[in-house]
Amino acid sequence: MLLRDFRPDIVLSISGITTSLPSRLLGIPNIALTDTETAELSNRIAFPFADRVLTPQWFTRDFGKTHYRYRSFHEWSYLHPKEFSPDPELVRQEGINPDEPYSVVRFVRWAAVHDQGEKGFSAQDALRLIRQLSSTMKVVLTSETPPPAALREFEVNVRVDRMHHVMAFSRLVVGESPSMCAEAALMCVPSVLASSWAGKCGNMKILADHFGLMKVYERGSDAVGAAIALANALPSREEMRQQREKLIKDLEDIHEVIEAHIRSLTGKKDV
Repeated sequence: MLLRDFRPDIVLSISGITTSLPSRLLGIPNIALTDTETAELSNRIAFPFADRVLTPQWFTRDFGKTHYRYRSFHEWSYLHPKEFSPDPELVRQEGINPDEPYSVVRFVRWAAVHDQGEKGFSAQDALRLIRQLSSTMKVVLTSETPPPAALREFEVNVRVDRMHHVMAFSRLVVGESPSMCAEAALMCVPSVLASSWAGKCGNMKILADHFGLMKVYERGSDAVGAAIALANALPSREEMRQQREKLIKDLEDIHEVIEAHIRSLTGKKDV
């Protein structure tokens, strides 16, 4: 109803599952963006009706003639230095000292469609991870579900709009969220990801295997071991910056990429 009444010139969305078919029926050009190969159901539903599907260059699936690739990450669109500048004062307002070493641990709900049947850390893994990390540095735990009672002392309710600032000043990010671990890598923070599906995604492979900016494990127990080992021998921020520079030097500006596709589909020179 919103599309019918508003009649936009073009529709853009992540995945396109709620917009591609209505846009096609109404004759409105639409662009769907995704970086998640394992979102197979929503991809099958949405992409046949999308005028263009945009993915990172290293996306491992091929959607045919409407599929366009760009050399970048969704996360780089808002973490590029032109868009984001970490502010230590915002970290202090969350009760965290940005000058003292701390790690960020993130547990997810596993409620997304592509998360069904998948897993990360077991309760035992979570206890072992945080107990051992806390012997090395402060632990900032954020969780979409209530953590085990023994870990609630580590839980911090960080404001959503300050989460990236907290991550940027951390020394290590460990969790079950591919997006947050990729964000950490792009902010020069080493990350360890525990996810039974993330290793199938091109974004994770390029960050882990080609640039060494993160570590990805299907088994939570393996991720715990890697996180503890990394916490005891952390790379310097300069080392992480040098690794990131190798990655970002050739990345495209996603805003420019999307604007070019909008102009192509709408015939308008200015967007």
